[in-house]
Amino acid sequence: MTPPDQRNAPPRQVGWFLWIFIIVGMGILGAGIWNLVRSVRCESWPTVPGVILSATLERHHSHKGGTSYSASIGYDYVVAGAHYDGTRLAFGSLSASAQYARAILDRYPVGKKVLVYVSPNDPQDSVLEPGIHGGTWVCFGVGSVFVLAGMMFRQIAQAAIRARQNAIPGVPGSGDPGMQKPPVLMGVLFILMGSFVAIGAMTSGGPKWLIWTIGGAFILAGLFLLKKSLEKDKVD
Repeated sequence: MTPPDQRNAPPRQVGWFLWIFIIVGMGILGAGIWNLVRSVRCESWPTVPGVILSATLERHHSHKGGTSYSASIGYDYVVAGAHYDGTRLAFGSLSASAQYARAILDRYPVGKKVLVYVSPNDPQDSVLEPGIHGGTWVCFGVGSVFVLAGMMFRQIAQAAIRARQNAIPGVPGSGDPGMQKPPVLMGVLFILMGSFVAIGAMTSGGPKWLIWTIGGAFILAGLFLLKKSLEKDKVD
């Protein structure tokens, strides 16, 4: 006969999948932190004169048939008498709508003279626009969703296991974990998703009011779930 502990244990594949989900999220968060550090550091880099050599609109096609756009900027600058070519617009820049990408191209026409921020440790490391940009927040948003979703489903799975272990033989429904209250992480997850959608409105070519409405709806739903969960905790 199979021991009760083994009978109530979750499938090993599910456990591994959730851990992979969490680890992937932590990796994305790590990329966001690295982008954030470099975005802040480059603001204090010395600047040198430069000139725009190329400015083109690039299309990116996803496997689902969607299309996003990015501005590809090439520029030349001189450090200590040596010429260097740069292509980085900003740390954390991302593909977005054609309207957003064209607005960047309009700021950097070919032949325009610009200031280039250059790393004091490596003259080949340069950027045109210092500071924190959308891609950094995307990493934080997506990474947080992965980590919190993985933790939330692990929490739900563990609650189900405990309910089965405490089930009273012969009593129908005694092993049902139920959903008398939403997990706290579910509320946090909805709030993060809503914030991520709202931030995405800044780089979207669609109607911003609609995107902000959707993001606000997620945030309000998250606050409602969080309130319900905390109310139940106080009652318990």
